Amino acid sequence: MARINRSSEEACPDCGVRLGTQHKRNCDVAHCMACGGQFFSCQCDRTDSLCLPGKWTGEWPGIAEAERMGLWTRWDKERNKWVKCGPGDEGARADLNALLSLDGIYYWDRSAQEWRRR
Repeated sequence: MARINRSSEEACPDCGVRLGTQHKRNCDVAHCMACGGQFFSCQCDRTDSLCLPGKWTGEWPGIAEAERMGLWTRWDKERNKWVKCGPGDEGARADLNALLSLDGIYYWDRSAQEWRRR
């Protein structure tokens, strides 16, 4: 299965920082260490000491957690929308939007710096 949104690059594809280095503040890939959302557009209080861009790990933020929790999606051409699926389905990719859903099933653990299931 090809994972379209997985990266194993040495450098961030947006801001170019190397593995283990903090993303630049204007990076579209960086997650916010305080809320787990995209740093560039998060609504955190910028005086929060954790409201900083995270480090580049070699893969897109949230991918590992979504895969671990079994959150998969694929594009359904007939219905013209993303639908839930299994990891072995054609076109399957980690469902990052599920982590950010408003139903409160998943939350950002600030101390562990990862998404978790309640």
